[in-house]
Amino acid sequence: MISVLYVDDDTALLDVAKLFLERSGNIQVDTAESADQGLNKLKTTTYDIVISDYQMPGMDGLAFLRIIRTKYPALPFIIFTGRGREEIVIDALNCGADHYIRKGGDSRSQFTELIHTIKSSVEKKRALDTIFHLNRLNSVISRTNRAIIHIRDRQALLDEACKIAVEEGKFLMAWIGMVNPATNDVLPVAAYGYEAGYLSLLSITVNNVPQGMGLTGSAIRGCSPIVCNDIQSDPRMYKYRGEATKRGYRSSAAFPLCCGNTTVGAMRFYSNECNFFNDRELALLKELTDDISFALEMMERDYTLTEQRRLSQALQSSNKKLNMLSKLIRHDILNTITGLLGLEDMAIQKISEPESSALLVEIKESTRRIQQQITFTRDYQNIGVHAPQWQNVHDVVSKAAMSVHPGSVRLAVMPDEGVEVFADGMLEKVFYNLIDNALRYGGKLSVVTFSLRQDSPTLTIICSDDGRGIIDSDKEKIFASGYGKNTGQGLFLAREILGISGISIKETGTFGEGAHFEISVPDTGWRRV
Repeated sequence: MISVLYVDDDTALLDVAKLFLERSGNIQVDTAESADQGLNKLKTTTYDIVISDYQMPGMDGLAFLRIIRTKYPALPFIIFTGRGREEIVIDALNCGADHYIRKGGDSRSQFTELIHTIKSSVEKKRALDTIFHLNRLNSVISRTNRAIIHIRDRQALLDEACKIAVEEGKFLMAWIGMVNPATNDVLPVAAYGYEAGYLSLLSITVNNVPQGMGLTGSAIRGCSPIVCNDIQSDPRMYKYRGEATKRGYRSSAAFPLCCGNTTVGAMRFYSNECNFFNDRELALLKELTDDISFALEMMERDYTLTEQRRLSQALQSSNKKLNMLSKLIRHDILNTITGLLGLEDMAIQKISEPESSALLVEIKESTRRIQQQITFTRDYQNIGVHAPQWQNVHDVVSKAAMSVHPGSVRLAVMPDEGVEVFADGMLEKVFYNLIDNALRYGGKLSVVTFSLRQDSPTLTIICSDDGRGIIDSDKEKIFASGYGKNTGQGLFLAREILGISGISIKETGTFGEGAHFEISVPDTGWRRV
């Protein structure tokens, strides 16, 4: 169907022309009695072509044509007038008229010529528009594929895809929504173009409920493109029709995005033209979203491979530590048992003597040390037994704090900011040992504080207290095996647990002002959920 706006101050001719043109079968005509009326109609309705008289009160046809060429430069325009002076014809063509047809003569032949001119002008315009649209979409695909090659971050790629769709494809707006697996809601994660708060109004799900019956939910649920070529009349857009119209959205389409065999989201395109999405454009846009889906799948595979490499490295490190454990603990236990045997021999010889009680005390102490060492071997052998995992820092510190008895000392845990670290399953033991050491050796302290600091791209977890602190010469010794007044293994164990996943720990406090431990997590070992 061809939509025509015919402007003429001769109302009788308007009626006759409308009758003749619409009788051709595929032309629909709106009329206006002045150029001003015609301009008002153009503000609210899209037309394929404009026909205008030359001599009209107020604004003549050439002045009307000049405004049309300023506001709608590609809209076909025919001057249809009885004024036939050569200079008028030249002026009309110079101002951008596509054709000039004289009124008068046989009505049938006159309107036959007009119908032929209308159809040929619109067909030419539509052919040029199709070529232009296809060239734009090919440019979108080409630039998006270049982005896919160079961009390795998923969010950056989705942002760039929306930007390219608007800048190269000339869409009014494009956005991408991803499915939240826990709720089945579709959440906008990237957008570009004239949005003006539109996305904040959306409530979309992939479930078979009213909120899932729109274009996006249906495209994801059915894993196929869904098109709306006239937002004003499409019942699927009734809830958002008013807001879409305010922003100039006339047509829209949703294309599913897949990762492997799973539909994970959709990409939406909005055009300011009705009937924008034809078969050829849909095929190109499907090719575009298929390319984006392929990129998402490759990123997921890369992530999986990275996680596998990370786990493999952690297991190798674990095996290395177990070998070191065998040598370290075997040496310590043998030395302790040798001393214990000697003490037992002396006790047998002097069982009736008063000092035998003192020897038995030493035997008990030696036995206690063996028990501590065996406990340490149990803890150490658990390092790296299970694969490192993502753990919420706030939750792990809170659990560690609940395992101690601080007395009058206050334990201040950082708020839950959704920060997770990739660490060994014994991460809680690290924070327990830090609290335990502060309570044992901090002296008269009143508070132990845990906090987070982001030193882009590194995350630092801080444990500080207001006790006596640690002298400079001991800042590294405290992490050595056997150093300390209790088991001598607490901080050594903490450093070993953290080292499994590439996390480091050091003490940076000032002696006399309190201890200050900094746990540094590399950029690949933490995230904010």
